[in-house]
Amino acid sequence: MTDTRRDGLAYDYEQRHVPLSCVAAPIFAPDGRVVAALAASAIDIDQIPALADAITWASRMATANLRSSMPGLSSSA
Repeated sequence: MTDTRRDGLAYDYEQRHVPLSCVAAPIFAPDGRVVAALAASAIDIDQIPALADAITWASRMATANLRSSMPGLSSSA
């Protein structure tokens, strides 16, 4: 859990279904609460780093869009 909080990403390497791996990132509301998450899965574990980059970018964009669409809420994050 510490790595997940520090890195902003959660990983699952073949823990539930072999050979499926996945990566997920949170989406934050303007007040800092996690309100959703984005995830991607791959059968080829070598694709996870590229997926992590894409998920990180997409979750940051979604967070930014939420913040711009709800300007009255203060951010505590």
